[in-house]
Amino acid sequence: NGYEDLYISCHFNLKGGVSELVNSSSTGLIVEAWKGEPQPAKFLKIRDKIKDRLAKGEKVVVFTSQFTKGVTKDIDEGAVDPELFQSLLGFLQHEFGEDTVLKMDGSDKTDSNIKLPSGEKVSERELIRRSWQNNPSKKIILASARSSSLGIDLSINDPSVKGVSIIFESLGYTYGGFKQPVARVLRHGQVSPVNVFIFEAEDSVDQDVYKLLQEKKKLTEMLLDAVPLTDDEEK
Repeated sequence: NGYEDLYISCHFNLKGGVSELVNSSSTGLIVEAWKGEPQPAKFLKIRDKIKDRLAKGEKVVVFTSQFTKGVTKDIDEGAVDPELFQSLLGFLQHEFGEDTVLKMDGSDKTDSNIKLPSGEKVSERELIRRSWQNNPSKKIILASARSSSLGIDLSINDPSVKGVSIIFESLGYTYGGFKQPVARVLRHGQVSPVNVFIFEAEDSVDQDVYKLLQEKKKLTEMLLDAVPLTDDEEK
């Protein structure tokens, strides 16, 4: 009696953060009352890591194994859950500015509409790659792991850049799908250090995928070295 509003405070221990609370609400009351846009906890951790690496004078490559539409604003309902995944590209652009973040997941076909002053015709992806390498203001590039398997050179040979950090937002199921993206940055002629960070959500499929890749890596190395499998490994 006499109170215009009643506020109830409580503490939730949810591994998915506020996103899990808002998106799993069955009554809809929380969704309607929520004034912000919940961001996946992994996105926030990636943001913090990027800030740390940029402060050290580095550039950052973020790889994702999600489908192309999973890393753009044009999210496909069939590819990913838009409520849970949202837009990694949009999130990074919001946090660091649209002029700072590049996206590479386009076709490698030469577009006759993209013609350089020299007369050279290049693909949109090649323009993005050159901008990443040569423009000091382009500090972050978001790329799908699939696009990195096409021999793209993402190395930085500018001595003023203190290093390049590779961040895996998610991993694919093949060891080559991990090794190839790293090889796009860690190439012959790379003059600055390269650091690799893999983000895993606790008690999620991320940890299972990472364990699987470690087993595939070990198997690959054994095959190359002609090391016989143990009885347990054969099983």
